[in-house]
Amino acid sequence: AVVPSVHSAEFAEADSAQPIENANDGSDRYWGRLPKPPYMPPEPSDPSVRELGYIANMPFGREFGFIEADAGGERLFFHQSWVEGCSFGELQPGDRVQFTPDSNPRDGRPVAMRVVRQAEPNAMEESQPAE
Repeated sequence: AVVPSVHSAEFAEADSAQPIENANDGSDRYWGRLPKPPYMPPEPSDPSVRELGYIANMPFGREFGFIEADAGGERLFFHQSWVEGCSFGELQPGDRVQFTPDSNPRDGRPVAMRVVRQAEPNAMEESQPAE
C-alpha cells in the first residue's frame, strides 16, 4: 500500500483552513478552529479517602511537585491544577498538606489529588507558658 505524502493533493485540501461564513468576529472560528475547552482536573476514584503528608520537592519553574505521605510509601506526584484553597506558588517544600491518594490511569504511579495546605499552629505560641 502506498502511503500518501503530507504534501499530496489529498492532504492539502483537508489541511487548508477556510473562513466560515458570517463568523468574522476576530475569533478562531473564522478560520475553522474551535477554541480549546478549559482544563478540568480529573476526579479521584475515592474522594472520601484523605491522607496527610508534606511537600517533599517542587522543581523550580515547573508546574508539579511531590508529596511524602505520613503513612510512608512512594512519593506522590501532584500537578498545580490539583491544589485547592491556595495557589500553587504559595506552597513551599516542608508544608503540611492533606490530599486524596490515587493512581495515574496512564502509568499506575501514585498521585496526590485535591491537595490542601494545612494550617499549623505557631510554634512560638506553643512554647510560651500561659499566664
